[in-house]
Amino acid sequence: MYSINGAAPWHGSGSFSKLTPGTYNIRIRDAVNTGCIIALNPAVVITEPVILSATAVKTNVNCNGTADGTITINGAAGGSGAYEYTVNGGATWQASNSFTALIIGLYNVKIRDAANITSIINLNGSLKLTETEALNANVARTNI
Repeated sequence: MYSINGAAPWHGSGSFSKLTPGTYNIRIRDAVNTGCIIALNPAVVITEPVILSATAVKTNVNCNGTADGTITINGAAGGSGAYEYTVNGGATWQASNSFTALIIGLYNVKIRDAANITSIINLNGSLKLTETEALNANVARTNI
């Protein structure tokens, strides 16, 4: 029988899942002679990584009608240390933190832990890229 807290409840299996971070006192006991208990490891520590974080920085479209906007995700931290990024809400992911050749519009910027792809943080659900006004001019002529 096995215990993860040094006492009851005792389990027939030595496999425990869905444990939260903390320190566990792992013990085994004889199923027949229940007073025979051995500490396998009195201080197994389960940790979790720091929560993911980063900052999304944009550069708006430089000239009306072009596709030269950018979004860069800076300062990624937490998780396993390897990250993936998206600007379309998760339809596609990439390892590079830089998105270029973007047009005007709203972008859903997220980061995820590459080692645990269900660990996703929304950095900005509606990052808006804008553009300058279209160049416009009137031509006037003067006759000689």
